[in-house]
Amino acid sequence: VGMIADLEGKASRATVENALLILENLDHRGARGCEVDTGDGAGILCGTPDGFMRRHFKEVGVELPPAGTYAVGNVFLPRSEEGLAEGKKILETTCAAVAGLKFLGWRTVPVDSDCLGKSAKTFEPSIEQCAVAADGYDTRRFEAALFVLRKKVMNAANALPDTPVYLCSLSARVINYKGMLTCPGLA
Repeated sequence: VGMIADLEGKASRATVENALLILENLDHRGARGCEVDTGDGAGILCGTPDGFMRRHFKEVGVELPPAGTYAVGNVFLPRSEEGLAEGKKILETTCAAVAGLKFLGWRTVPVDSDCLGKSAKTFEPSIEQCAVAADGYDTRRFEAALFVLRKKVMNAANALPDTPVYLCSLSARVINYKGMLTCPGLA
């Protein structure tokens, strides 16, 4: 485990690049699955990059409200068309039922699966990002409502055995990228 942080709280690409460098330098510790190119999991947690999210959600027709009043979720969904649609429906329907939240839309996360081992490719999910807005909540209450949403979505998905849904992160402050990757595979 490694950690990089800016002690003044300034967001920068350099912080992310240094975090990825730590991952590469931790590769000697193993963390491999049954194949040399399947990891047992690697990830990075960073502050939500507002400008980046704003640009990419706009490309799919989603206008984001001011920073801090929207959250981005990294969501693992089934690869089948039916499972993908059902997983998205679970999140959207559940979001509509949680007071103070408004579902804004989806974007597909571009991935490069070339670095994945056979096992990781077999179980690779469809990775989507959702945007959810606060409807009259302050930051603390918004994050609490997002936590409730995340738990309700996971419970609803777990009730349907053929619809695996996993919310890696859902926050207005941070975002988590992870997978069955080796450290260099994430970097």
